[in-house]
Amino acid sequence: MKKPWMTGTLLMAATCWLTACEDHRNSPNANSPERINFVSERLYPEGIAYSSQLAKFLVTSIPFGKIGTVDTDGRYADLLTAPELIAAIGMKVAGDRVFVCNSDQGRSVRSTPATTRQTAELLVFNLRTGALERRTNLDALLPAAE
Repeated sequence: MKKPWMTGTLLMAATCWLTACEDHRNSPNANSPERINFVSERLYPEGIAYSSQLAKFLVTSIPFGKIGTVDTDGRYADLLTAPELIAAIGMKVAGDRVFVCNSDQGRSVRSTPATTRQTAELLVFNLRTGALERRTNLDALLPAAE
């Protein structure tokens, strides 16, 4: 039996890795506003990353399990609403891919009894096509409890 705190620890470590090691070589050098206001119902950006390919910021959503874009004028649009996304809590953009930490703490409209507190994944999406390219179950990386 696996310990529930180990799954959370592993997911937190993956989130820190994704957000702490941001590569800014492709970030814009142009003037940008100090603050960008945008409106999207019940979206609180838990994860934020910049895509130079899209020239937009990407924001995650725990309540709706989706990733949207925000331009410098504050216009929001859904980008990824894949059924695999339950609650996107962090991400990193690398080239034409976005690496997303996906979990389920029971707070998403996509939560189910089978996934609540049972999901810890790294999903890799292609930004050009929106296709899911890789799905890694992080819970499977934990050693079996004695």
